[in-house]
Amino acid sequence: MAEKRRNSAFWYRLAMGLLFAIVVIYTAYHLFSLFFSDDVSTIVSGVTTERVTVGGDGYVFRDETLLYSRNSGGVDYFVGDGEKVSSGQALANVYQKGDGSSDRAMIALLDEQIALLEECSGDNVSASDLSALRKSASDTYFTLTGLLASGEAGELDYQIEKMMLPLSKISVITSGDDSIKESLTALRAERKRLLSGEYEAVFSTKSGYFYSTVDGYEGDFTLSAAKELDGEGFYELLASASEKSENKSDGVYGKLAPNSKWILMLPLSIADAEGLGEGETYNVNFPENNNTTIPMTVERKVASEKTREIIVSLSTNRLPDNFVLERCMTAQIERSSVSGIYVPRSALVRHEGENGVYILRGSVVRFRRIDIIYQGDDYFLVAERDDKDGDYYYLGSNELIITEGNNLFDGRILD
Repeated sequence: MAEKRRNSAFWYRLAMGLLFAIVVIYTAYHLFSLFFSDDVSTIVSGVTTERVTVGGDGYVFRDETLLYSRNSGGVDYFVGDGEKVSSGQALANVYQKGDGSSDRAMIALLDEQIALLEECSGDNVSASDLSALRKSASDTYFTLTGLLASGEAGELDYQIEKMMLPLSKISVITSGDDSIKESLTALRAERKRLLSGEYEAVFSTKSGYFYSTVDGYEGDFTLSAAKELDGEGFYELLASASEKSENKSDGVYGKLAPNSKWILMLPLSIADAEGLGEGETYNVNFPENNNTTIPMTVERKVASEKTREIIVSLSTNRLPDNFVLERCMTAQIERSSVSGIYVPRSALVRHEGENGVYILRGSVVRFRRIDIIYQGDDYFLVAERDDKDGDYYYLGSNELIITEGNNLFDGRILD
């Protein structure tokens, strides 16, 4: 009996020992997996530019001549807004019949719809284009969702119009173009109804840039005014312009600018205006105008004692395609910029007392030094260098930066 109890105790101790050994091996395995796991996350290094901007709502000054007709009805324009015209060129037919402003807005809308449908009909669409059209619509859709998520509304109209064309073409390919033809017939009939009766053919008397839109302030916001106004005079002009009704006289069908020069007068705080030098050229972004960026030169800066602001006058002679000159526009001046390789904060490591990152070359972990030149909330910009400092190279472009990993060291080989 005693021997049987000894045998039982032996087997019990053996079982417990094996169980303990299994626990130790299991724990060691998971600790090894935790600290020596080959699972790493990487990003490709590349150059990013961080811009420092100042801005607000500015006002456009330009020399413009109003164009008149003896009629004040609908207008059939032959040239587009911003198009350069020559002396004697036909500009439009101005009809006697109709309500000028409302009919002109309706005709402009009809022309947009007709142009879109014409692009989607006949030989302009092919079943072989279906894949490319779907990709175009998809890319624009994701651009739209990004704009909505960021709250940037400036490009929404442009991107929506951009998406309409491939969607309409897809509709024609998949369901036929009978509906397109019917819609075109109806739209053209409505356009013909609005533009009927007697009209006056109008021609340009000189060369310049034509615009169909008129706001009534063309005589006040001139280049000479922009060059002469002081700070208080600028605000007095804005106050007088807001008090009076828009002076759109009967018979005005457009305006003509003799050249492409225009000035933006932009009020800034004293701190924001500091450092903007007269005669210096800066990139100015217009977020509500498809985020168009235009180089503009600071002509002068004037102070307003009343508002404690500096009004900066910026001039340019550039008129990009599809750029709409509104009287008041939001603008952002790029005061400075810094470019460097983007490094997430999670990738930063200290090695031998130096800042750096680990990269992956093939299956080998390597240390790269970094020279930080800009610090963001959760990232750095580092100088783009291709030289070596001591035993280690600096981080370059197109390298795989390790952003997450365990027990990393220079020379480690990942399986």
